[in-house]
Amino acid sequence: LTRLGRWAVGAAAQSAGTESNAIPRSEFIAKLALVLGAIPFLGLLWGMAKGATDYQVRRITLRFPNLPPAFDGFKVLQISDLHTGSFNSTEPLQRAVALINRQKADLILMTGDLVNNRATEVEPHIPALAGITSDLPIFSSLGNHDYGDYVPWDSPAQKRENLERLMQNHAKIGWTLLNDTSHTIARGTDKIAVLGVQNWSSHANFPKH
Repeated sequence: LTRLGRWAVGAAAQSAGTESNAIPRSEFIAKLALVLGAIPFLGLLWGMAKGATDYQVRRITLRFPNLPPAFDGFKVLQISDLHTGSFNSTEPLQRAVALINRQKADLILMTGDLVNNRATEVEPHIPALAGITSDLPIFSSLGNHDYGDYVPWDSPAQKRENLERLMQNHAKIGWTLLNDTSHTIARGTDKIAVLGVQNWSSHANFPKH
């Protein structure tokens, strides 16, 4: 960054008419590389500081030939990968909850990775997440990070206790964890089922439960 600054000052002086020697080709290439390298670096900084909590709502229309008529226009809101262990403050999650509630969805689903690794990561944020409102139960499932597969544990029992604590935290937030279970939603005489499976992927090296 220092070299880039010096080059910018030199370029400005040259354009203002100050005497300056032409830059050697190798130095020009090196400085051009610095400029090009700075672009992804600045993008990374923006992503860390701003982009991570610059929440966006994506609206997708799903069509099913066998959808019961009473569920035409049924709005499902999906939240995923909150990774609450990455938050130093609850404020971004409070903004997320307000955005979620403004959507006035019929059904809300949280589809995994509530934490990075440990159940305790979400606990400071439980009151904020409990602010999500819905007439129907809010259903949740587990993601690969929720199982604690990426950190060392003193014993298998400690790892199991962490998962159990995380599942209890889902309940404290007010979410119904669908762990290889299902729930039926009725509208009049029409019904649909919500099914929750544990973490799974087609990738060979991805943890499967």
